[in-house]
Amino acid sequence: MEKLRQFAIEFDERKDVFEPGEFVKGHVVVDLAEKMKIKGLWLQFHGRSKVSFDIHDDDYTASETYLSHEVTLFGNEQGQTGDGPVTSHVLPAGRHAFPFQVQLPADGLPCSFEWQRYGYVRYTINATIGKPYQSTEKVFQVLDKGEEDSWEGFSRTHPPNMVLSNRDEDPVAAECCSSGPVELQAQPDRTVYCPGEVITIRGTVENNSSADDVKHVEARLVQVGTFHGRWGRTSWRVEEATNIVERVRLPNSVCKRGGRSFAFSPSDGAVLRVPPLSSLSLLRFCRIIDLGYRLDVVAKMSSAGSPKVKIPIKICSCRHHPHGTAQPSFATPCAAPQDSAQTPCTDPPAYAAPLPYVPGPVVVTQPTSRVPIAPDLDCASVRGVSTSDSGDSDYKRMGGLDGCHD
Repeated sequence: MEKLRQFAIEFDERKDVFEPGEFVKGHVVVDLAEKMKIKGLWLQFHGRSKVSFDIHDDDYTASETYLSHEVTLFGNEQGQTGDGPVTSHVLPAGRHAFPFQVQLPADGLPCSFEWQRYGYVRYTINATIGKPYQSTEKVFQVLDKGEEDSWEGFSRTHPPNMVLSNRDEDPVAAECCSSGPVELQAQPDRTVYCPGEVITIRGTVENNSSADDVKHVEARLVQVGTFHGRWGRTSWRVEEATNIVERVRLPNSVCKRGGRSFAFSPSDGAVLRVPPLSSLSLLRFCRIIDLGYRLDVVAKMSSAGSPKVKIPIKICSCRHHPHGTAQPSFATPCAAPQDSAQTPCTDPPAYAAPLPYVPGPVVVTQPTSRVPIAPDLDCASVRGVSTSDSGDSDYKRMGGLDGCHD
């Protein structure tokens, strides 16, 4: 029979999402069928980003470290040797709980982020028993809500004006189809949103094509990731990938050829809800991954060359909403938005109640540990990357995720 029946990291109140400056609290559970000699029990906190992609069979990688901290919960310090043999400590049979409480740095931690195949920002806790060696890991998320200053500026520089897309002005569309112009105009109610809010859209379609019909109009919330990687010592390249995180097809949005037109609005179903997102706009403090969002409105044609409107938007936390309790109403094309009443953002639901916890025969307490602020990393060369020599600046792949395709 195995001596070690359970070895796990458990968060207090089952909370595994934290903000910078918060305390990460929990305990390490060691359940033994019989007594065991160990050198020590250690806890390591790690925060790291990594980028990896390939271009023409060349592998480009980069990484950054934001958090690295170790706590000894029981026994000897990890790596301790001294002048003689390291002392072993005996844990008796039963269930043991080793509490921990570690404060995250108040600054310098980018938001958790995962993008299959391209890169991530990931925070983990590793618990290790020394000799006999056993290890377990737990992932937790960091949510950065410290971007309030940039929300207001983004709202001013990206007003919700009507945006026009003309198929005849698109070189790709013009090359494929020359049967007549197809115009699409679209306008969201604003350009800054919280998860759970609804993007409402107004617009028009005018189909002056003599051969092609507009099959339907579709709205998409698109996540845009830009990844900076290095091959060798000096060759930096940039890879962009897109992922459709939410989409809706507008009902009754067919527009026949021959000068037909129609308008769409929220009352016609032109609404798109922002889903829960673990990563908001931007990744502050991460210099190898850039993250953004945009609203795409597409008039799908019966042939190639569908006009598309691309509008940059920002997804932020509900706290300190840049619009307060007011939401701009729709503006006339190229006019400034006006205010109207809006239901304020609601706080996310509280965590579920913790499972019943029965203490074992031994409870070892540990003084509170504090993580030092991660040192500043000199990655200025990343921001100096030039992509002018890259023939792949518009190259987009999804590697298992849904990409943006017309």
